[in-house]
Amino acid sequence: MANKSNQRNKLVTREHKVGVNCNSEKELHVLQAKQYEGPIPAAEELQKYKEISPDLPNRILTVFEEDSKHTRDMGKRALEGSINFDKRSQLMAFTIIIVGLLGTFFLAYLDKDIASIITGLGTIALIFKGVFSKNNNGK
Repeated sequence: MANKSNQRNKLVTREHKVGVNCNSEKELHVLQAKQYEGPIPAAEELQKYKEISPDLPNRILTVFEEDSKHTRDMGKRALEGSINFDKRSQLMAFTIIIVGLLGTFFLAYLDKDIASIITGLGTIALIFKGVFSKNNNGK
């Protein structure tokens, strides 16, 4: 899922000599860094936002929930659109094949043998093309 929250904490420490003071003690410098990845801030960050404005964490979470709902709705719409497109395509193909076959039989009934054969072969070619061709939409 695209909105899956991934949080990573990273602690980096380094020790190096800066110099020796008069008591011959080493000075130690520690560098600490945290990195968060995800749609919402970490709990500590939300607490800091709450210090700024008491309703700010709730507003942040509300925006996240609305965005998440919108993303799911858009995915659902895209899927429904794809299904409807496939249904229309199948209906149109069925209609074209039926019209081609009826035209073939009608021409044969009128004793138009060459036209009937050409129409029938064209219809059969369309059927084979539809059945044996690969779908170019990546499905």
